[in-house]
Amino acid sequence: MRKYFVMFFMEIQRLFAYRARVIVWVLVDISTVAILPFFWLALYGDRETLAGFTRADIVTYYIVVGVIGLCATSHVSRHVHESILKGTLSKSLVQPYGYLVYHFMRENSYKVFSGLTALFLVLMLRVFLSAYFILPSFATLLWFFFFLMLSRLLSFSFEVMTGLGSFWLAETGALKQIRFLIEKTFGGQFAPLALFPPLLQLISRYLPFQYLYYIPAQVYLEKIPPAAILHHAGFALLWVLIAFATIAILWRRGLYRYDGAGI
Repeated sequence: MRKYFVMFFMEIQRLFAYRARVIVWVLVDISTVAILPFFWLALYGDRETLAGFTRADIVTYYIVVGVIGLCATSHVSRHVHESILKGTLSKSLVQPYGYLVYHFMRENSYKVFSGLTALFLVLMLRVFLSAYFILPSFATLLWFFFFLMLSRLLSFSFEVMTGLGSFWLAETGALKQIRFLIEKTFGGQFAPLALFPPLLQLISRYLPFQYLYYIPAQVYLEKIPPAAILHHAGFALLWVLIAFATIAILWRRGLYRYDGAGI
């Protein structure tokens, strides 16, 4: 395990060398926090609530979604895709570490930067938007961090699956864009699922994407009863296990097709 932490700290040092690029990445990630809350506040007009969301609820919702984006969202599929197509995966296969664990730890180093940025952002918004930013109880925060961890694992898993598609497809860009649209829509990043038509809400309940943004944000807003939180925790863990099992199958079958030639 020590070797993975060494990789983790080496990547942090590398990120310090490219601070400007990291800052640009973070600014892109928080763009929705700066735009969407004000868009929804304009839609409220004279109404106090919309689909059960008060003005403070909707602003807090997008702040929390922004925090999840900074702390949990993965972008590893590009690295997996390139290593398979270029044949550099061959070097990793003979190294004394797990290829996917390496990428997970490597990406977590960036999450240190983005997580600190999220904390700073939350503190500033609490000061300047105190009327619109809700702080939950300590117990609720613990549950939120639990679901944040599951969101991180699910996001990483979906990205890995997309990247592993390169064993069969030379170009996975279209697959990634389709997944992006479905994930952001049914995950609740574009808008809370409670605002969706009943049919789309029903579909979302049978998909894992709600555990990326919507359910963690709803937990933070204390809109999910304690008994229902346990229900969602069980299903989220089940989806994580299904995702890990799917990755194991794709990895094993993909290696049978891999020739290491590159392009």
